[in-house]
Amino acid sequence: MSNIFADNHIYPNEGKINLHFQEFYDSVFVAFMPFIEMEGEKMIHSSPSQSIQLTPKEARKDLQFLEDAPLLNARIYSQNMDYPTEEEIYEHGKPISWETIKKGAGFSDFSQINKALETSIGALNSAFSKPELCDQLTTHTTKQNYWHPTEGEFNTLSKVDMYKAFKLLDKHKICVIDKYYERRSILDLDTLTIHDFVREIGHDDYYIYSVDKELLFTIDWDSFFFLIASSQEKMNQIIEAKLVEGFLCDENTEHEWDMDQK
Repeated sequence: MSNIFADNHIYPNEGKINLHFQEFYDSVFVAFMPFIEMEGEKMIHSSPSQSIQLTPKEARKDLQFLEDAPLLNARIYSQNMDYPTEEEIYEHGKPISWETIKKGAGFSDFSQINKALETSIGALNSAFSKPELCDQLTTHTTKQNYWHPTEGEFNTLSKVDMYKAFKLLDKHKICVIDKYYERRSILDLDTLTIHDFVREIGHDDYYIYSVDKELLFTIDWDSFFFLIASSQEKMNQIIEAKLVEGFLCDENTEHEWDMDQK
């Protein structure tokens, strides 16, 4: 069998998630990245997403290298400068659950929220894009002043819960690897506060696990969720502590879990 760590193939982009991890873990959890309420500090004026779609005119103005490029059918996204910073979120951000969003916006299940989020950043092609779900989500979150989670990175509030999970399971030395497997570092949580840890984990850090490999956090490009892998006993501790929201993978769960629900 392959060694996902030695082979630099930690995230299960294809196939059954549990099968991918079976040599190391017997329990995997799909954890949702929380929405964010800023306690009145930041009001949403344009978009609640970190990534916003530009019109061709805006794209040519903001991105000078596109000045002469044909943009008729292009979808171009840029950073929303109104989106709160990591420091602002750490100091003033409050997590809003997907369950709260589901009930408030009238979604039937979590897969609709995931599809709406992916549509909002242009991650889905026209065959799978769900603009009606995106509009439903954005209308609700803008009204409630909830910021959308960021994609393809562990966001601030998720890093807080990650730190707490490592501490809960008495894991002190943590290995951090970037998405290209080019940079590896070891963090000693005994010397880091939660705030220190949040600052240490960068945008490109996709694989974070205890040095004994008993607890793993990993994420993929354009994802609004991440995976937690461990033993069933340790996973039960994390779930009972209510550190994350999501669901346990079964034998059929894959990375594109939301496509199983139409």
